[in-house]
Amino acid sequence: FNPATCEIAHEPAVPPSSALARLIAAEALFAPSEGKTLEDGGVTVEGVAVGGQRLFAGFRGPVIENKRAVILSAALGHFFDGKPAEVTLHLLPLGPGRGVRDLAAFDKGILILAGPMQDVGGTYSVYWWDGASNSAKLLEDLPDFISEKGKQWKPEALLPLDRDTSGVRVLVLLDSAKEGKPRAVRVPYP
Repeated sequence: FNPATCEIAHEPAVPPSSALARLIAAEALFAPSEGKTLEDGGVTVEGVAVGGQRLFAGFRGPVIENKRAVILSAALGHFFDGKPAEVTLHLLPLGPGRGVRDLAAFDKGILILAGPMQDVGGTYSVYWWDGASNSAKLLEDLPDFISEKGKQWKPEALLPLDRDTSGVRVLVLLDSAKEGKPRAVRVPYP
């Protein structure tokens, strides 16, 4: 508190870090995509989640061999404490041309919102992944979300709300819809 100005000084709760950008730049898998736009398979992070002591970054692009989405995981301590990164790349088969649209930590794993890498129509799905293996379990394909004018809204964000015996209820936010037009959707959960 500064009594002269009556202002409270705030330190950022989490200091900024460029460690993720450096980890991405150091990965040979991303070298062919360097400098490309998303439409051409360029590197685009769309989802970030923290589970356990690891940070997970999900990539909308590139999609490897047009069939495997990429998630990079690294030790959380690397980003703010300078500890070793212990990077792991996970290549998950989420469908042809499909990348990660969002990630959300849930039940000792990660929920993945998957959808087309390119800005085209297509299906969007919710998967559950254990955070370690190279396969994810499809929970459900999402319904089409259509605007009043007939335009398909694309799911872009996912937030788990609650869970019961019938599954998990997730909040889906839609691209290009006013205020994200949140929709609650229940998906089966193992």
